[in-house]
Amino acid sequence: MSSLRNGEEFSLRELFSHNNKIVIPDLQRDYCWGDSAYIEQEKSQKELVSGFVGDYLLTSFKEKSSTNSDLMLGLVYGYEEPLNCFNICDGQQRITTLFLLLGMVNRYSDGEFNDYIISSTEMQDDYEPHLLYSIRESTLYFLSDLSLHFFIKDSIPNVSLIKKSNWYFDEYERDASVQSMLAALETIDKILVNEKTVDYKSFGHFLLNNLKMIYYDMENRARGEETYIVINTTGEPLSSTENIKPILLGSISDNKVYNEQWEEREDWFWQNRGRDLCADDGMKLFFIWFWQSKLLQEKTYKDDKEFPIDPRKEFLNIDKNAYASTLDEVKSYFDALKYCVDILNENEEIKKQLHFIQPPKKNCIGTYSWLREQDNNIVLPLIGYIQKFKQPQKINAFIRRIRRNWFDSIRNRHINEEPASNTYFFVDWRYILQIIGNSTEEDEVLNYDTEVNSSSIRLIPNVKLNQWNNEDEVIKKNLCGGDAEREMAVWEWEDNKDIMGDLSIIWKTLDSSLNWNDAQKVYNTFNLLLKCFCNENYVRETNDSLVFNIANYYRLFRVLRGYRAPGHIDYTKNMNGAWFSWRAEDPVYFSYLLDPALARVLRADSKEELLSLLKEEVRKSVLESGIVNNNVPNIDDDNFRSIPYLELWLTAKALWAEKYGLLLSYWDGAGIAAWDDCQKNKIDPELPFTLANSHCGYAICRPANRIAYVSKEDIDKEEYFDTQISIKKSIPEVDEEINELFQHFLKKESDDLN
Repeated sequence: MSSLRNGEEFSLRELFSHNNKIVIPDLQRDYCWGDSAYIEQEKSQKELVSGFVGDYLLTSFKEKSSTNSDLMLGLVYGYEEPLNCFNICDGQQRITTLFLLLGMVNRYSDGEFNDYIISSTEMQDDYEPHLLYSIRESTLYFLSDLSLHFFIKDSIPNVSLIKKSNWYFDEYERDASVQSMLAALETIDKILVNEKTVDYKSFGHFLLNNLKMIYYDMENRARGEETYIVINTTGEPLSSTENIKPILLGSISDNKVYNEQWEEREDWFWQNRGRDLCADDGMKLFFIWFWQSKLLQEKTYKDDKEFPIDPRKEFLNIDKNAYASTLDEVKSYFDALKYCVDILNENEEIKKQLHFIQPPKKNCIGTYSWLREQDNNIVLPLIGYIQKFKQPQKINAFIRRIRRNWFDSIRNRHINEEPASNTYFFVDWRYILQIIGNSTEEDEVLNYDTEVNSSSIRLIPNVKLNQWNNEDEVIKKNLCGGDAEREMAVWEWEDNKDIMGDLSIIWKTLDSSLNWNDAQKVYNTFNLLLKCFCNENYVRETNDSLVFNIANYYRLFRVLRGYRAPGHIDYTKNMNGAWFSWRAEDPVYFSYLLDPALARVLRADSKEELLSLLKEEVRKSVLESGIVNNNVPNIDDDNFRSIPYLELWLTAKALWAEKYGLLLSYWDGAGIAAWDDCQKNKIDPELPFTLANSHCGYAICRPANRIAYVSKEDIDKEEYFDTQISIKKSIPEVDEEINELFQHFLKKESDDLN
């Protein structure tokens, strides 16, 4: 006769007695009370064991031991199948915690409660405990060994040494339930040790006899699975992924294979949980990715409001007859994700490309944790591509296209150049997935013409369909002509930090004369300028006056062309500033690639010609800006304005540096700055304002709104921006020399200022 009857109370003594087996079926979640969880009422992370055992059970025992009154612990839902095997549909967390607690009390009571851990019959057989975990085999075996070797035989001195025992296998480290049980045991042990006045045997009998629950018989597995979906009284809400499992598996008659697949996913997400306490967050995001890819939408919508995609809801929206086929799709998507993580661990080229996009954060543990940080435009096409082609051979080329597309978006590339054209621009991930789906081969994906094939692509509302295989990609392919060495060279060009996949600046420079040698020359010139702009070590190591001048004039060229035009510096007052050598990661910085003046400079055939072209562009900018009059600086006390002053100051510094073979300083953390008040910029306040009787400094917004200047020890270093132009001559002499430098430069009388 069953010891548990529908609607009636039962005690732990009745539950863990005779040959009863309490089964946690495969539809259930992992044991999690030992882990920290978010408690809504307290708005904080907290494990539940200490409150349940210490604050509730022990306190109740102390209060009620004298009266011998019972303590109600709510309902337990389950069904008996087969005889004397009670499958728990709700109550798993409480019953597991009580079993672990009873096991620990048994240790402190010299085996007083052995029969309630493992029955005397099982002690003569295979040592199967009263509590069985069917979620996964590793949990089942761990609980059996724990019951025999730790709770009963007491062969291990304390909880902390369990992991060092010969029956503890490496597989247990990857089992979420096992790890949570170990955490719970640590908590229980601390509570019991601290309760020195408690009689452990009396407490054990209280647990067995005075804790009461009401059994609700679900009659069979089908009803049990249905109930599991809609109820939970454990104090820890079911997650969406935990709800999905019984929904899907419970509706498939022969679900053994699918159950094994689900267990495999749970194990994998546990192993790749990073800093998560459990596998659920990673698995939930996986299901969100799955449905986003399947539905081709980022969010769900109701009454014009957007909501995150709820995987449980999406699974419920499909017909039950389609559950098996959907799970087959899930497996295919999961296999692609695993492969993706594997190649990220093994393929240095792919790893490099994705690290350009998002380097791993310091607190990131594992590849999957890093992948979870990526934008949908990266991760969904990547997984979709692998899912389509299984073990793709051109994954490196595809990753590069994804990378380039990403930077097209965040840098707003070409958006101002050709606003009415589909030639460039970013392609949304929902279109990329359709391109992949419409292609039968990898090359077809890379060469897919979205304009020609637009009728085969479902348009996404408010998302423009742009050209995937754009002009830049076509030119690169034609230029390489299938030559492997050229392709490798182009890949190197694409990795330039200011290019990131888009070589349009090269094609713009070449115009119609498109050939390999010229393209290579333009790229080398571009790369030289970039290194001269933001790599001080490279410039100094050349020890080449020509390179010094290129670096000085290119930085001046950028300021005068307005790439980082002088103006207000954030969080400062009463001053303006200019960034002379500061590379930024924002669209404003990258707008310089659209400047036709840069294309003119890049046509240089040599370093000498490069310098000459830079100086020519600087001359144009100075003359057009109105900061000079009759080819000399046009600024004094009466017409002073800080922005023209900054432009004149930087120009004067560059001319001076060329004459005396100086490399202008690179430090530019706060921007070279000048006060709006003319008087504040003077060296000698009693003299009229001139370039020689002034100096700029570096804007410092914190701890105070101020301009910092060079130290007294370095006051004579003319290459520093925050020193006066020269201290070796008088102010009138320096002014005279500056005027001569401007006149020579602007009249083009000589490029040799010596």
